[in-house]
Formats: sequence, structure tokens, C-alpha cells
Amino acid sequence: RLSQLHLISFIPRKHLPCVTFRQRRIDKEKISLPAQVYEERRKHYEERIKAMLQYIEPSSNYCRSRLLLRYFGEEATEDCGICDVCKRKKGHSQPEEAYETLRLHILNQLREGPRNSYELNFAGFEAGLLEEVVDRMRANGEIVFEGPLLKVPQQS
Repeated sequence: RLSQLHLISFIPRKHLPCVTFRQRRIDKEKISLPAQVYEERRKHYEERIKAMLQYIEPSSNYCRSRLLLRYFGEEATEDCGICDVCKRKKGHSQPEEAYETLRLHILNQLREGPRNSYELNFAGFEAGLLEEVVDRMRANGEIVFEGPLLKVPQQS
């Protein structure tokens, strides 16, 4: 189609096709965009950054699935019911006593040095509780990920 519009010249080769533009390209030094374009781009990037920050905010009250869908331009009609926010809203959050027990268990093991999560001994703890505790500890700055390893951050 572009060949029919005389915008390009298409010459098929035996192995690789070749495209030749029939008009010279404008030098990049001669192209200028209006300030409005830059302003719109800046606003768009600011909105994206705000959306990302809202997604990672541990105290957020917005369903994570809804936030992701909105970020990609889609709308969800209802909350997912399975993300940490939805579980917290429904009251499925683990009891504080179980949280504190596992939190101390993790800290004791990480004080010996950084470890992969599968190296930690979590016998007797529910997987959902483990995820919730690790997420909360990370959000509170009690532990950090350094590559695949969990560790206690260095004290300044």
C-alpha cells in the first residue's frame, strides 16, 4: 500500500526485502515540538508515576486488580476479592498474634544472615500468612529484598 502511495519503493530480494524511502528524512535538529506537547507528556508521566505509587502503597484501600486495570485503561466493575487489600477489607487478615509470632521467627532467622525465602523454616505456618507477614515487614522497612535474598537492612 505504501508503495502504491509512492511513499516507499519496495524491491523484493531473494532473501531479505529492502525498503527505500523516496523522500529525504527531516534532520532531527530541524524538528521542534511545541511546548504543549512536552507539557502533555510530563503530565502523562506524572499520572503514571502516581498510579504506580498508589499501587505499592501498603495502606491503600483500593483493590490492586482494579488499580492495574485502570492503569492499562480498563475498568473493573467490582473488587477482585483475592488481593491483600480485598482480604483486609473482608476481615481475612491474619490475627495479630499469629502475625507477630511469624514476624519474630523471620527476624530471628534473618539475623543469622540473608537467605532465600525457601531456605527459611516456616513449618507450621500457613502460606497466606507468610505472604502477608513478608509484605508487611517489607512495607515497614523491617526486611528488604537484595536480589533473591531476604535480609534485615543495615542500621545507620
